[in-house]
Amino acid sequence: MYDVPFRFNPFFPLNTMQLMRGVTVYLEQPEFQAYLTAVFNGIWAEKLNMKSPEVIAEVLSKAGIEYVYLLKVYKVEK
Repeated sequence: MYDVPFRFNPFFPLNTMQLMRGVTVYLEQPEFQAYLTAVFNGIWAEKLNMKSPEVIAEVLSKAGIEYVYLLKVYKVEK
């Protein structure tokens, strides 16, 4: 109906705290929609392990978003 890709993720349930922090970083930024799209597609369309920092970094990089920036904002160890 809406042409939204969705496939159940075999890694579900997953801890999305780091991904939600990214939402707060980009909320008022031009990258916000790209971030949401990349994360949604990574979890539900591509069935990726989005709890893995390496996978998150790759997905965001493909969307033109710098993962290291998120780490710096939240002072998270990679």
